[in-house]
Amino acid sequence: MTFTDFLNTAWSQHGQQPQQTAGTIEAGLALCSSPADLIALVNLTTHLYSEHLHKFVEGERLLREIGKSDFAKGTPAEFAVTRSAMALRLCEGSVDPRTDRLGLTPGDLVRSLATAASALAVRDSARAESYLNQALETVPALELSSSDGVARSLAVTGNNTASSLEELPERTKDQTRLMLLAAETGRKFWEIAGTWMEAERAEYRWAKSCLSAAGDSLQTADATARNQFLNEAQKHAELCLKICQENDAPALEFFFAYECLASIEVTSTDASTENSSGAVFKQAREWFEKLSSDDQAWARKSLEALSKH
Repeated sequence: MTFTDFLNTAWSQHGQQPQQTAGTIEAGLALCSSPADLIALVNLTTHLYSEHLHKFVEGERLLREIGKSDFAKGTPAEFAVTRSAMALRLCEGSVDPRTDRLGLTPGDLVRSLATAASALAVRDSARAESYLNQALETVPALELSSSDGVARSLAVTGNNTASSLEELPERTKDQTRLMLLAAETGRKFWEIAGTWMEAERAEYRWAKSCLSAAGDSLQTADATARNQFLNEAQKHAELCLKICQENDAPALEFFFAYECLASIEVTSTDASTENSSGAVFKQAREWFEKLSSDDQAWARKSLEALSKH
Protein backbone atom coordinates (compact mmCIF):
# COMPACT_ATOMS: atom_id res chain seq x y z
CA MET A 1 0.00 0.00 0.00
CA THR A 2 1.25 3.48 -0.82
CA PHE A 3 0.83 6.45 1.50
CA THR A 4 -1.73 7.91 -0.91
CA ASP A 5 -3.79 4.71 -0.70
CA PHE A 6 -3.60 4.82 3.09
CA LEU A 7 -4.63 8.47 3.22
CA ASN A 8 -7.58 8.04 0.88
CA THR A 9 -8.86 5.07 2.87
CA ALA A 10 -8.41 6.88 6.17
CA TRP A 11 -10.33 9.96 5.08
CA SER A 12 -13.12 7.90 3.53
CA GLN A 13 -13.76 5.91 6.72
CA HIS A 14 -12.80 8.34 9.47
CA GLY A 15 -16.29 9.79 9.94
CA GLN A 16 -17.91 6.42 10.64
CA GLN A 17 -14.89 4.76 12.26
CA PRO A 18 -12.76 7.45 13.93
CA GLN A 19 -11.24 5.21 16.59
CA GLN A 20 -10.38 2.50 14.09
CA THR A 21 -8.85 5.09 11.77
CA ALA A 22 -6.81 6.53 14.62
CA GLY A 23 -5.41 3.08 15.20
CA THR A 24 -3.88 3.12 11.71
CA ILE A 25 -1.89 6.35 12.15
CA GLU A 26 1.34 4.59 13.11
CA ALA A 27 1.06 2.38 10.05
CA GLY A 28 0.54 5.50 7.97
CA LEU A 29 3.67 7.04 9.48
CA ALA A 30 5.71 4.08 8.27
CA LEU A 31 4.47 4.75 4.72
CA CYS A 32 5.49 8.44 4.66
CA SER A 33 8.22 9.20 2.16
CA SER A 34 8.36 13.01 2.18
CA PRO A 35 7.61 16.06 4.35
CA ALA A 36 4.41 16.54 2.33
CA ASP A 37 3.25 13.05 3.34
CA LEU A 38 4.01 13.88 6.96
CA ILE A 39 2.02 17.12 6.82
CA ALA A 40 -0.95 15.20 5.40
CA LEU A 41 -0.67 12.71 8.26
CA VAL A 42 -0.47 15.52 10.81
CA ASN A 43 -3.64 17.08 9.39
CA LEU A 44 -5.50 13.77 9.54
CA THR A 45 -4.34 13.10 13.11
CA THR A 46 -5.30 16.57 14.30
CA HIS A 47 -8.75 16.33 12.71
CA LEU A 48 -9.42 12.90 14.19
CA TYR A 49 -8.39 13.73 17.74
CA SER A 50 -9.90 17.20 17.86
CA GLU A 51 -13.11 16.98 15.85
CA HIS A 52 -14.13 13.34 16.31
CA LEU A 53 -12.48 11.69 19.31
CA HIS A 54 -12.00 14.76 21.52
CA LYS A 55 -8.90 13.12 22.99
CA PHE A 56 -6.68 16.14 23.01
CA VAL A 57 -3.84 14.95 25.25
CA GLU A 58 -3.59 11.62 23.46
CA GLY A 59 -3.63 13.37 20.11
CA GLU A 60 -0.86 15.75 21.09
CA ARG A 61 1.25 12.85 22.30
CA LEU A 62 0.81 11.11 18.96
CA LEU A 63 1.72 14.28 17.08
CA ARG A 64 4.96 14.53 19.05
CA GLU A 65 5.81 10.99 17.97
CA ILE A 66 5.11 11.90 14.36
CA GLY A 67 7.36 14.91 14.82
CA LYS A 68 10.34 12.64 15.51
CA SER A 69 10.33 11.51 11.89
CA ASP A 70 13.35 12.43 9.79
CA PHE A 71 10.94 14.07 7.37
CA ALA A 72 9.96 16.60 10.07
CA LYS A 73 13.32 17.97 11.12
CA GLY A 74 14.01 21.32 9.53
CA THR A 75 11.07 21.06 7.11
CA PRO A 76 7.58 22.63 6.95
CA ALA A 77 6.30 19.42 8.56
CA GLU A 78 8.05 20.40 11.79
CA PHE A 79 6.02 23.59 11.94
CA ALA A 80 2.85 21.66 11.12
CA VAL A 81 3.44 19.39 14.11
CA THR A 82 4.02 22.33 16.48
CA ARG A 83 1.03 24.21 15.11
CA SER A 84 -1.28 21.21 15.45
CA ALA A 85 0.00 20.36 18.93
CA MET A 86 -0.85 23.92 19.95
CA ALA A 87 -4.36 23.51 18.54
CA LEU A 88 -4.93 20.41 20.65
CA ARG A 89 -3.62 22.20 23.73
CA LEU A 90 -6.06 25.00 23.04
CA CYS A 91 -8.88 22.48 22.77
CA GLU A 92 -7.85 20.97 26.09
CA GLY A 93 -7.63 24.43 27.65
CA SER A 94 -4.12 23.90 29.02
CA VAL A 95 -2.58 26.97 27.37
CA ASP A 96 -3.45 30.66 27.09
CA PRO A 97 -2.57 31.82 23.56
CA ARG A 98 -2.29 35.42 24.75
CA THR A 99 0.65 34.59 27.01
CA ASP A 100 2.10 31.28 25.79
CA ARG A 101 2.49 30.82 22.04
CA LEU A 102 4.95 27.91 22.15
CA GLY A 103 7.26 29.84 19.86
CA LEU A 104 4.73 30.00 17.03
CA THR A 105 4.81 32.76 14.46
CA PRO A 106 1.69 34.99 14.40
CA GLY A 107 0.54 33.22 11.22
CA ASP A 108 0.91 29.76 12.74
CA LEU A 109 -0.84 30.94 15.89
CA VAL A 110 -3.80 32.08 13.80
CA ARG A 111 -3.98 28.65 12.18
CA SER A 112 -3.84 26.91 15.58
CA LEU A 113 -6.60 29.13 16.94
CA ALA A 114 -8.74 28.48 13.86
CA THR A 115 -8.32 24.71 14.17
CA ALA A 116 -9.28 24.79 17.84
CA ALA A 117 -12.28 27.03 17.17
CA SER A 118 -13.61 24.61 14.57
CA ALA A 119 -13.16 21.63 16.88
CA LEU A 120 -14.93 23.31 19.82
CA ALA A 121 -17.73 25.02 17.89
CA VAL A 122 -20.55 22.72 18.97
CA ARG A 123 -19.24 21.51 22.33
CA ASP A 124 -17.91 24.81 23.74
CA SER A 125 -19.07 27.61 21.45
CA ALA A 126 -18.12 30.42 23.86
CA ARG A 127 -14.48 29.34 23.93
CA ALA A 128 -14.55 28.65 20.18
CA GLU A 129 -15.77 32.19 19.57
CA SER A 130 -13.01 33.56 21.79
CA TYR A 131 -10.38 31.64 19.83
CA LEU A 132 -11.78 32.74 16.48
CA ASN A 133 -11.85 36.37 17.60
CA GLN A 134 -8.26 36.12 18.82
CA ALA A 135 -7.27 34.73 15.42
CA LEU A 136 -9.04 37.59 13.65
CA GLU A 137 -7.39 40.14 15.94
CA THR A 138 -3.97 38.82 14.87
CA VAL A 139 -4.66 38.92 11.13
CA PRO A 140 -4.19 42.70 10.56
CA ALA A 141 -0.50 42.30 11.43
CA LEU A 142 -0.06 39.77 8.61
CA GLU A 143 0.25 40.20 4.87
CA LEU A 144 -2.02 37.52 3.45
CA SER A 145 -2.03 36.25 -0.12
CA SER A 146 -3.98 33.75 -2.20
CA SER A 147 -1.31 31.12 -1.54
CA ASP A 148 -1.22 31.84 2.18
CA GLY A 149 -2.17 28.94 4.43
CA VAL A 150 -3.41 31.41 7.04
CA ALA A 151 -6.15 32.83 4.82
CA ARG A 152 -7.22 29.38 3.68
CA SER A 153 -7.30 28.09 7.25
CA LEU A 154 -9.64 30.89 8.31
CA ALA A 155 -11.80 30.42 5.21
CA VAL A 156 -12.19 26.68 5.80
CA THR A 157 -12.78 27.16 9.52
CA GLY A 158 -15.44 29.77 8.89
CA ASN A 159 -17.31 27.65 6.36
CA ASN A 160 -17.12 24.39 8.30
CA THR A 161 -18.02 25.97 11.63
CA ALA A 162 -21.03 27.80 10.23
CA SER A 163 -22.22 24.67 8.45
CA SER A 164 -21.91 22.43 11.52
CA LEU A 165 -23.83 24.91 13.68
CA GLU A 166 -26.55 25.34 11.05
CA GLU A 167 -27.16 21.58 11.16
CA LEU A 168 -28.03 21.61 14.87
CA PRO A 169 -31.76 21.15 15.52
CA GLU A 170 -31.53 23.87 18.18
CA ARG A 171 -28.86 26.45 18.99
CA THR A 172 -27.93 28.44 22.05
CA LYS A 173 -27.38 32.19 21.75
CA ASP A 174 -23.62 31.55 21.87
CA GLN A 175 -23.88 29.07 19.03
CA THR A 176 -25.97 31.41 16.89
CA ARG A 177 -23.52 34.26 17.42
CA LEU A 178 -20.56 32.02 16.56
CA MET A 179 -22.38 30.68 13.47
CA LEU A 180 -22.80 34.19 12.08
CA LEU A 181 -19.22 35.20 12.90
CA ALA A 182 -17.96 32.04 11.24
CA ALA A 183 -20.03 32.59 8.09
CA GLU A 184 -18.72 36.15 7.79
CA THR A 185 -15.16 34.93 8.37
CA GLY A 186 -15.47 32.28 5.68
CA ARG A 187 -16.68 34.82 3.12
CA LYS A 188 -13.97 37.35 3.96
CA PHE A 189 -11.08 34.93 3.66
CA TRP A 190 -12.32 32.95 0.66
CA GLU A 191 -12.09 36.28 -1.12
CA ILE A 192 -8.34 36.06 -0.50
CA ALA A 193 -7.71 32.31 -0.61
CA GLY A 194 -10.21 31.04 -3.17
CA THR A 195 -11.76 31.49 -6.58
CA TRP A 196 -15.08 33.08 -7.49
CA MET A 197 -16.74 29.74 -6.77
CA GLU A 198 -15.53 29.59 -3.16
CA ALA A 199 -16.64 33.19 -2.72
CA GLU A 200 -20.06 32.39 -4.21
CA ARG A 201 -20.50 29.37 -1.97
CA ALA A 202 -19.45 31.43 1.03
CA GLU A 203 -22.23 33.91 0.20
CA TYR A 204 -24.61 30.94 0.12
CA ARG A 205 -23.33 29.77 3.49
CA TRP A 206 -23.69 33.23 5.00
CA ALA A 207 -27.24 33.49 3.67
CA LYS A 208 -28.11 30.09 5.14
CA SER A 209 -26.61 31.05 8.50
CA CYS A 210 -28.69 34.23 8.57
CA LEU A 211 -31.76 32.17 7.69
CA SER A 212 -31.01 29.80 10.58
CA ALA A 213 -30.59 32.80 12.90
CA ALA A 214 -33.98 34.06 11.74
CA GLY A 215 -35.45 30.73 12.81
CA ASP A 216 -33.77 31.08 16.20
CA SER A 217 -35.34 34.54 16.59
CA LEU A 218 -38.73 33.07 15.75
CA GLN A 219 -38.38 30.72 18.71
CA THR A 220 -37.80 33.69 21.03
CA ALA A 221 -40.61 35.73 19.42
CA ASP A 222 -38.15 38.49 18.49
CA ALA A 223 -39.79 39.74 15.31
CA THR A 224 -37.37 42.63 14.82
CA ALA A 225 -34.31 40.39 14.92
CA ARG A 226 -36.03 37.86 12.68
CA ASN A 227 -36.70 40.44 10.00
CA GLN A 228 -33.14 41.75 10.21
CA PHE A 229 -31.74 38.27 9.72
CA LEU A 230 -34.10 37.58 6.83
CA ASN A 231 -33.00 40.82 5.14
CA GLU A 232 -29.35 39.81 5.59
CA ALA A 233 -30.09 36.35 4.23
CA GLN A 234 -31.75 37.88 1.16
CA LYS A 235 -28.77 40.16 0.56
CA HIS A 236 -26.22 37.35 0.63
CA ALA A 237 -28.39 35.00 -1.42
CA GLU A 238 -28.70 37.67 -4.10
CA LEU A 239 -24.92 38.18 -4.04
CA CYS A 240 -24.52 34.42 -4.45
CA LEU A 241 -26.75 34.51 -7.53
CA LYS A 242 -24.98 37.58 -8.91
CA ILE A 243 -21.59 35.86 -8.73
CA CYS A 244 -23.08 32.86 -10.55
CA GLN A 245 -24.42 35.09 -13.31
CA GLU A 246 -21.16 37.01 -13.69
CA ASN A 247 -19.11 33.84 -14.03
CA ASP A 248 -21.40 31.64 -16.12
CA ALA A 249 -21.50 29.17 -13.25
CA PRO A 250 -22.33 25.48 -13.60
CA ALA A 251 -25.94 24.44 -13.14
CA LEU A 252 -25.34 23.14 -9.62
CA GLU A 253 -24.29 26.58 -8.41
CA PHE A 254 -27.38 28.20 -9.93
CA PHE A 255 -29.61 25.53 -8.40
CA PHE A 256 -28.39 26.22 -4.89
CA ALA A 257 -28.53 29.98 -5.38
CA TYR A 258 -32.21 29.73 -6.28
CA GLU A 259 -32.83 27.08 -3.62
CA CYS A 260 -31.49 29.55 -1.05
CA LEU A 261 -33.67 32.37 -2.34
CA ALA A 262 -36.70 30.09 -2.31
CA SER A 263 -35.95 29.00 1.26
CA ILE A 264 -35.88 32.64 2.33
CA GLU A 265 -39.15 33.29 0.53
CA VAL A 266 -40.76 30.34 2.32
CA THR A 267 -39.57 31.55 5.71
CA SER A 268 -40.49 35.18 5.03
CA THR A 269 -44.08 34.66 3.94
CA ASP A 270 -45.10 31.43 5.69
CA ALA A 271 -47.49 30.94 2.76
CA SER A 272 -46.73 27.48 1.48
CA THR A 273 -48.96 27.43 -1.58
CA GLU A 274 -47.59 30.76 -2.83
CA ASN A 275 -44.01 29.68 -2.27
CA SER A 276 -44.42 26.43 -4.16
CA SER A 277 -45.47 28.35 -7.27
CA GLY A 278 -43.12 31.31 -6.77
CA ALA A 279 -40.66 32.42 -9.41
CA VAL A 280 -37.54 31.48 -7.48
CA PHE A 281 -38.92 28.04 -6.68
CA LYS A 282 -39.60 27.50 -10.38
CA GLN A 283 -36.07 28.60 -11.19
CA ALA A 284 -34.65 26.16 -8.65
CA ARG A 285 -36.71 23.35 -10.16
CA GLU A 286 -35.64 24.26 -13.70
CA TRP A 287 -31.95 24.32 -12.76
CA PHE A 288 -32.40 21.00 -10.97
CA GLU A 289 -33.55 19.45 -14.24
CA LYS A 290 -30.29 20.57 -15.88
CA LEU A 291 -28.12 18.73 -13.34
CA SER A 292 -26.33 15.48 -14.02
CA SER A 293 -27.84 12.39 -12.42
CA ASP A 294 -25.12 12.37 -9.75
CA ASP A 295 -25.72 16.03 -8.88
CA GLN A 296 -29.47 15.46 -8.85
CA ALA A 297 -29.04 12.64 -6.35
CA TRP A 298 -27.05 15.01 -4.12
CA ALA A 299 -29.38 18.02 -4.53
CA ARG A 300 -32.71 16.19 -4.43
CA LYS A 301 -33.05 16.45 -0.65
CA SER A 302 -32.84 20.25 -0.84
CA LEU A 303 -35.46 20.39 -3.60
CA GLU A 304 -37.79 18.08 -1.72
CA ALA A 305 -37.48 20.21 1.38
CA LEU A 306 -38.70 23.20 -0.61
CA SER A 307 -41.51 21.20 -2.21
CA LYS A 308 -42.95 20.35 1.19
CA HIS A 309 -43.74 24.01 1.85
